[in-house]
Amino acid sequence: MTEKETKKSWEELAESSSWLDRIEAARRAPEEYLDKLVSDSCPMVRMQVAMRGRDDDLDILVHDPDSGVQMAVAIQGRGIDSRALAKSKSAIVRAEVAKHCDGGCLSMLVHDTAACVRIQVARRGRDKDLQLLAYDREWKVRLACANGELDIETDSPIWNTLAHDRVVDVRLAMAKHGRMQDLDSLVHDKDPWVRAEVALRGRDSDLRQLAKDRSWIVRQAVCKKARGLELDQLVKDEDMGVRMGVAWRGRDKDLDILRFDSEWGVRCAVAKAGRDKDLQLLARDPNRFVREAAQKAWAKKQDALARERRWLKTSNSQYEKDLADLTKLQEMGRIKASLDLEEVSRQLPAWRLEELEKQGSK
Repeated sequence: MTEKETKKSWEELAESSSWLDRIEAARRAPEEYLDKLVSDSCPMVRMQVAMRGRDDDLDILVHDPDSGVQMAVAIQGRGIDSRALAKSKSAIVRAEVAKHCDGGCLSMLVHDTAACVRIQVARRGRDKDLQLLAYDREWKVRLACANGELDIETDSPIWNTLAHDRVVDVRLAMAKHGRMQDLDSLVHDKDPWVRAEVALRGRDSDLRQLAKDRSWIVRQAVCKKARGLELDQLVKDEDMGVRMGVAWRGRDKDLDILRFDSEWGVRCAVAKAGRDKDLQLLARDPNRFVREAAQKAWAKKQDALARERRWLKTSNSQYEKDLADLTKLQEMGRIKASLDLEEVSRQLPAWRLEELEKQGSK
């Protein structure tokens, strides 16, 4: 197709009665055709023009009454458009503006009536905004505050407010991201998932206390971070899931006890640890699932050993080849006679023969 024919085809698309054709033109046509499409009657066409990101078009479309077009302009992230779009009737447009606007717009949007806008403001993490939004009536806004990068002063009342929030999700977020001193109150939280999240923070005093918790959810979480004394206590726990968690930690003294556990799930967890003496015992277990777990663990261990042997064999053969090549080069006088060839060949391929030759020629 010649240039003239191509130009004609774009003109036909831009002037077509079909809005689908005009959208295609707005998406792909050269920029000179956008001057006509920017004022198209179809908002989908104007959206595509806005997505092209031409400044002249955005200056016009920022005042478009259609919220979809406004959204397309907001996505471009121009600071000059933020002021106008922050007053849009559409909440999703204002939320998009809140993602990248300057401080002046944030000061206005922090009081927005739509929760989705205030959530985006909270995610920006500005101190003065968080001071307001931590007390917001909408719990999802407070959750955004707790989940954000709370780079604010340590003694701010925001922390304490969010750590004692009435909504579990907010307290859960504070258990994940909050200060260590907030854990002092969260460790006594009425919700087991919050206490479990505190356990995962791994503080010694919390682990000692939560190892005796009434909820198996919390004790399972303790298993992941517990140290000696806590594991000694949890290995005798009444809950099967907790004992499985202890087995997954792989301590020899725990496995010696749990290999004889009455629950087959615990014995499967012991098998996955892959100790030879456990696999030999559990391969004869009366439970089919335990035997299968032991067989899989044994096969996995043998496969790993075979891969290691293959790697060593390949490595040794490569070492011998490198040593022979280096010896020839040294005999030819192309590398220094003082080099320890055995040591150098073990370091290959970090060393390169070309580099050695360069050193020898100096």
